[in-house]
Amino acid sequence: MATPRTALNRLRKIALALPDAVEQETWGKPHFRVKGKIFCGYGEENGVTCIGCKLDKKHAFRIVNQDGYWLSPFGGKHGWISIDVAVINDWKHLESLIHESYSLIAPKRSLAKLNSPAPTPKTTRKK
Repeated sequence: MATPRTALNRLRKIALALPDAVEQETWGKPHFRVKGKIFCGYGEENGVTCIGCKLDKKHAFRIVNQDGYWLSPFGGKHGWISIDVAVINDWKHLESLIHESYSLIAPKRSLAKLNSPAPTPKTTRKK
């Protein structure tokens, strides 16, 4: 179980590791954007500290059957979900949800950076 501060720090680490991702305060809360578009956020709904992200609609409707997951009030019909930070035990699973959201929101150039292998460092040999 994560505390709100721990959850935000872990979310930052996951979200800001993605290509072209930035943190920007929106509606008074931290949100993470790629090229100006929100792909996840952190805030409070009805007194519950939560993380929000966009999923494929079928995935979103399937996952909200779990405790601590619900359709977001304004974007739920488009696949946006909210997750109570108090129920997050599997941060790898949350990371996969954030990555799914990013892949639905990010432009092709940012996605290409995500999917390309890291450049190998050049080595020089002395003659």
